[in-house]
Amino acid sequence: MSSGKGGFSFLDFKILNIESRILLPFFLGCLLLVLLLGLLLFYFQMKNTETTAIRNVKVITEQLLALRVYYSDNIVKKALKEKTEVTYKYKEVPKSIPLPATMVKEFGIHLTNQFEGIRVELFSRYPFPNRGKKGGLDQFEKSALSSLEKTPEKPYYVFEEIDSVPYIRYALADRMQPSCVGCHNTHPESPKRDWKVGDVRGILEVSMPVNKTESGADLILFFTIAILIGLGTIFIVNLTRSKQTEAMILDLNANLELKVESRTEELNKSNAELLRAIHSLEKLMNDLTKAQSQLLLSEKLAAIGQLAAGMTHELNTPLGAISSSNRAILEIINKEVREIPNYLSNLNEVEFNWFKVLLEESQSDLSNNDILPNRKRKADLTRFLSDSGVENPMIVAGMILDIGADRISNQLIELFQSEKCLDILKAVLCFVTINRLSKVISVATGKATHVVGALKNYLHPGDKSKEEDMSEIDLISEMETILVLYQYKIKHGVEIIKNYETEERCIGNANKLNQVWINLINNGLQSMDYKGKIEIYIQKREDWIVVSFIDSGPGIPIDIQAHIFDAFFTTKKHGEGVGLGLDICKKIIESIGGRIEFESLPGRTRFSVWLRPAGIIKKSE
Repeated sequence: MSSGKGGFSFLDFKILNIESRILLPFFLGCLLLVLLLGLLLFYFQMKNTETTAIRNVKVITEQLLALRVYYSDNIVKKALKEKTEVTYKYKEVPKSIPLPATMVKEFGIHLTNQFEGIRVELFSRYPFPNRGKKGGLDQFEKSALSSLEKTPEKPYYVFEEIDSVPYIRYALADRMQPSCVGCHNTHPESPKRDWKVGDVRGILEVSMPVNKTESGADLILFFTIAILIGLGTIFIVNLTRSKQTEAMILDLNANLELKVESRTEELNKSNAELLRAIHSLEKLMNDLTKAQSQLLLSEKLAAIGQLAAGMTHELNTPLGAISSSNRAILEIINKEVREIPNYLSNLNEVEFNWFKVLLEESQSDLSNNDILPNRKRKADLTRFLSDSGVENPMIVAGMILDIGADRISNQLIELFQSEKCLDILKAVLCFVTINRLSKVISVATGKATHVVGALKNYLHPGDKSKEEDMSEIDLISEMETILVLYQYKIKHGVEIIKNYETEERCIGNANKLNQVWINLINNGLQSMDYKGKIEIYIQKREDWIVVSFIDSGPGIPIDIQAHIFDAFFTTKKHGEGVGLGLDICKKIIESIGGRIEFESLPGRTRFSVWLRPAGIIKKSE
């Protein structure tokens, strides 16, 4: 028994040794392969984690900076013009709004409260007394200031641990805007008084935990460890066939599954929080964009309102002519045309021929006839008829001139001496008057149609279905349309000189460019008080089409020339605009790749708009 027992142990050991020789190299190879794959995946995921972190924090920082710039250039400037106080104590001061820096700081606090771990900081090398950071700037903030002051267009960021938590700290330069220079250089508490546009006023920093986006790398690490441990435990089980070890492995796998599920849940939660933050900022920017669109619409409506009186007059005049001419035609038809058959039936062949000659003469010369005959011509014709023995020479002369037959009056002496002369003249005059009144109606209708068409083209140009449509534009045609709209205001006291030196078309949006022409012409008329001269030039200069407006007004004062393109800046009376005209013009022209310039002296102000020709655009495409 003893011998058999010893033989069994030796055999078991031998088998175990053979298994080890076969399985150990295989296991080590698998272990090395899994380890290498895991490390590679972990490295690439960590790089992706950093890229994702940079992208997310960049979106938040850029939108916060855009919000600050928009708030400074539009909301604060409008508030200052309306005498509203702008202060960091706005919660204590009635009817006041926060400073731009105060607004960004408080919005940053709101983000921190809504989304755990996100922090927003504003700091500067020249802080106001009440904004200096306690304890001074840390190393990152000092480095960010130095870097962004040298290259303000390039963001500065680092990855570091804060309270044992890995963070990304991302900083952008907060550059001095045109609307802020004056306030910072004149404020009694300002530590620096020589700011210029574009200077780095301060730094906007957004910090965010990297673990908001690094959970994917953790998952790969956990899966790699799980696979390695799994292979190790399988090898141990094969060698020892220990149920206790197998139970331990199962327990370990269960714990790993729980950790993986937990980390996956954290990742989903973090991504949801980031999406909510981004959506919150996007909604705020959309609201601000809608408010800007409403202001643009109000400016366009103000321009239309200023044209309303002129449009009313321009339409009432032809409509009144149409109405009165129509009444006169009806009166002639009802009272006189009915008698014409009786007149004609009593005429002999010679008299009827006179009727036809007069009718043909009146028709051929209708376009040259005056509605009110010249007094001298009537006096001369009356004298001629009287000397020829014609009865009622003054009445006959008046009818002949009304008919337009004075050119052949010396050939009609026999008719004038006939007792049926007045009947024949009256019959012909009925037809002539109806024709003349019809011509008046036609001309008046054309004028009314022209005015309505011009207004329609301004409100709904062409067949464009989208506001941003770009197309070739006939500048001369569009300019003539605008001048029709202003006809009532310019025909008394204003001389318009048109110099169209090129018919080449430009590329742009007709609706928006018409708004530019309306603003520039309206500004010129108002500056001259509707008395003076406006010159309009359309010229080709190298690779540009230049549209210029020159008015003879008093000129723009030197002290305000630097501000005329600022939003809400206006010298107009209440109701004439909200100060967006030239600001809108500048934005429209720049949006289509052009530019607007001006020069002003007493008695002469010139605005020039530089546009790209349509041919240049086609060649570049």
